[in-house]
Amino acid sequence: MRATLAGVGMWGPGFSNMAEFQALLSSAELPAADDVLPKPERIPPRERRRAPLMVKLAVEVADQACRMANIDPASAQSVFTSGIGDADITDYMCRVLAGPDKMLSPTKFHNSVHNAAAGYWSISTACKKPATFISSMHNSFSLALVETLVQVNTENVPVLLVVSDLAMPEPMRAMHPIERMLGAALLFVPETAAPAADWERPVSLCLEPAPSDNVPWPTLGFEHLESLYGTSPAARSLCFLKAICEQTQWHAHLPVSEALVADLTLEVAKSPSLAASGG
Repeated sequence: MRATLAGVGMWGPGFSNMAEFQALLSSAELPAADDVLPKPERIPPRERRRAPLMVKLAVEVADQACRMANIDPASAQSVFTSGIGDADITDYMCRVLAGPDKMLSPTKFHNSVHNAAAGYWSISTACKKPATFISSMHNSFSLALVETLVQVNTENVPVLLVVSDLAMPEPMRAMHPIERMLGAALLFVPETAAPAADWERPVSLCLEPAPSDNVPWPTLGFEHLESLYGTSPAARSLCFLKAICEQTQWHAHLPVSEALVADLTLEVAKSPSLAASGG
């Protein structure tokens, strides 16, 4: 399967777009201790006030990717993924249901479903294209990437991949020690599509049988985010996102399941920098 990566959006510790992430890769400074919260302009102000952080994070990076690719968001199918889901709402619901009154907020309840972000995105962009949500814990990114490229190749349409996970509150953090949030979006277009940006990256992927039941993820090689990379399902996308900023061909095997591995190649960029294209 082949496709072209046309747009990227990012939000995480120390960066709020792809250009800032690229700058962070070459910086010796540690990211700030406090995360800056996204305020996506794509969501109307009234709805934005009620939207949970998980939704705001996903919609913000999705909007960045579409703007970078210069593509109308309403024209793209979408694949959303998260390994943990909305940790804040899960924690809230567990606490309320364990209490005496068990009265859940209707707003929080309807935002508790995994596809809440996809719903907000579709409504905010007036997009009537299909939206898919996939969750497979630490393999969520790789499985969603496979699904995205399958859709691009079989339906010959642009497809937006959005990945996000939040910091885990206590006591859930004892099980999943995720300390920072991370969101990323990748807008793929068919290989035959007209170029939309000078920096576009061709991507190829095929599925192979797993040689064992413990195929390791590629090393990140960036100590600032190593802890997040090792604990957050969404942050498993960092190996691919870091490769986007590099100027050599990148080849890696990403675990998809106990039986399958994604053989992924990212080809050499046309342009040496994303900074001019980043939103």
